[in-house]
Amino acid sequence: MDYDIAAADSEDLDEVLECWIELVEGQREYGSHIEAESNRTIARDLLGQYITGNMLAVARPANGDVGEDLLGFVMYYRENGVYSQTSTRGVIENVYVKSAVRGSGIGSALLSYAESELEDRGVDVVGLSAMAENQSAIDWYRDLGYEAHRLVLERDLDAE
Repeated sequence: MDYDIAAADSEDLDEVLECWIELVEGQREYGSHIEAESNRTIARDLLGQYITGNMLAVARPANGDVGEDLLGFVMYYRENGVYSQTSTRGVIENVYVKSAVRGSGIGSALLSYAESELEDRGVDVVGLSAMAENQSAIDWYRDLGYEAHRLVLERDLDAE
């Protein structure tokens, strides 16, 4: 499958939102606490900010007609914390590819696009996260050279 990766624009917002809803619903299987539909308005606003800030890219079929369905998206930003650090860090969030086209290289291309954009912005280290139960995503990231850096542990206070 041929596809193009490009920065998202405001006309992509509603399609990206629908993909985000699919992503969040799928992540519930792995223990995510984020609810999809009840966060639709907040997510739309946040995605709009990412688009305006040139921090969101989309994949579309190559040479497709305007308005053709998105194949996937990725969000990314340069981290600006309050502490001085030894590295300039970028963060990649929500690498999403529609299930019908997974395995065709789109996810890798989206990830590579985000890494390149972050490198152009002076980033020298990139971090991302995956749900601990999503072993296929973890294995994929490791295959692409990502290594564990920080582990987040969680405890349900209602559980005995």
